Amino acid sequence: LAHRPQPDQRLGMVHGQHAQREPADRAEDRRVGADAEREREDDDKRPAFALQQHSDAVAQIFPVVFGVVAPSDTRAVNAYASLNTYFPSWDTFQFNDPFPWAIVGYASALMGDSERANQYRQSVEAKYVNVTPQFPWPWYDEEAGWFMRMMALQQQTAMTL
Repeated sequence: LAHRPQPDQRLGMVHGQHAQREPADRAEDRRVGADAEREREDDDKRPAFALQQHSDAVAQIFPVVFGVVAPSDTRAVNAYASLNTYFPSWDTFQFNDPFPWAIVGYASALMGDSERANQYRQSVEAKYVNVTPQFPWPWYDEEAGWFMRMMALQQQTAMTL
């Protein structure tokens, strides 16, 4: 008779077990390419705690971004407010992380926060679009996708551009 997982078991783990993770500082660095060395140097300049806090705050808005909860849901409103409380200048890249986190810009448009969505758009244009060469590291296709979704949503909802 095969073991059937109980409702409280997750992804093949037995109750009470936890996934084993290798600490980030012991993990193999798999980055390659022209910017890999600069990326590693940038890692040394970022306080790990601040990055973890920013990542955690951003993850809290994923349910609204992926349509799991409505932007009007109290949980979405609270998560977005928390992000803005702990990282009030995310829309001007005033956090200690080189990545633009375009998914947060999209979340701001979903939440109806036209002021921050517009400021974020201006910040992206200044840092990644109106520069030579355009779209320097760390801008990549996923960031572009979230940014385009934000722009499309702003046009659909007639947010001031």
